[in-house]
Amino acid sequence: METALKPAQEQTFTIIPAIDIIDGKCVRLTQGDYEQKKIYNENPLEVAKEFEDAGVKRLHLVDRTAPKRPGRELESAGSRGW
Repeated sequence: METALKPAQEQTFTIIPAIDIIDGKCVRLTQGDYEQKKIYNENPLEVAKEFEDAGVKRLHLVDRTAPKRPGRELESAGSRGW
């Protein structure tokens, strides 16, 4: 099966920014290490609104707390009014 590629100027892609959240705070992990996290904002909703103000239409939210507390994912997000 042959696949025809479009010229580079006709190809498009969408960048979707992500917000990683631990215990309700926006974080960055160093090489995925929970012990090496940096909190860069206490309010994920504020960060999401900043992205929206910048014209972002899609946002990827990553709840990094959920894997450590199975079964409580929805409770965590719902309690913050998201």
